[in-house]
Amino acid sequence: MKKNSILFAALVLITLPALQSQGVIAGDFEVIVNSSVKDLSLTKDEIKQIFLTNKLVWSDKSDVKIVAMSPDAPQADDVDKEYMGMTALQAKKFWLTKVFNNVLHGQPPLADTADEVAEKVASTPGAIAAVPKGTKLGSAKVLEIK
Repeated sequence: MKKNSILFAALVLITLPALQSQGVIAGDFEVIVNSSVKDLSLTKDEIKQIFLTNKLVWSDKSDVKIVAMSPDAPQADDVDKEYMGMTALQAKKFWLTKVFNNVLHGQPPLADTADEVAEKVASTPGAIAAVPKGTKLGSAKVLEIK
């Protein structure tokens, strides 16, 4: 019995990094912003309000620009469930509804990988996105969640 417990613990320790890198474990993400964003930290609810397009400006009154993963991206569902409470496909439909209702002037740019999301955030003033921890951020910075 003790041998089985040790084997199980070893298996968990071996597979945990692989699961985390695939975005399988909820909460294993970080919110990143363009280096131009002056806000250093937000609450999880404030971040959710941004992704739900209820908050469209930063504290300095500059525009928020959301960058998202394509619904086909491996971690897209996990990221959108974590920060929006919906699947990636539901998020895409949600944003399209906001465009048709003239709340947004276009769907957020979509990227196929977390690295592409980080590149778009780094090159877009005012941009924000959620990516798996360990993503190469370039000049983007991690937003602290209060």
